[in-house]
Amino acid sequence: MNAVAIVSRAALALLVCTQFLTPADAQPRGGRTKPAPDLADVSYGPNKRNVLDLWRAKSQRPTPLVVFIHGGGFHGGSKEALSPVLLEDLLAQGISVTAITIGSLLRGCIPVLRW
Repeated sequence: MNAVAIVSRAALALLVCTQFLTPADAQPRGGRTKPAPDLADVSYGPNKRNVLDLWRAKSQRPTPLVVFIHGGGFHGGSKEALSPVLLEDLLAQGISVTAITIGSLLRGCIPVLRW
């Protein structure tokens, strides 16, 4: 399976999963917490809320990357909404993950695309 197919499947899985997430789903289940990110609170734009966390999958080669964008209509929410279960599953499959926090549509998304 080529990298494009893997990324496409991972992105589709993420979209399907995020359609069913509620704030309760974002909380650790059974005491599960997320592993510490390899890079934490990296600023990618001028807004203080423009930060991201990155977890690198263990691999000697480049890995696919899933970008988690929280819900909240581009007016609220946080990268902390990333489910520990989803994160662990993606990392176990060799897929790196980044979770971003954005402030608003215009001030939040555009800087991450430039980053």
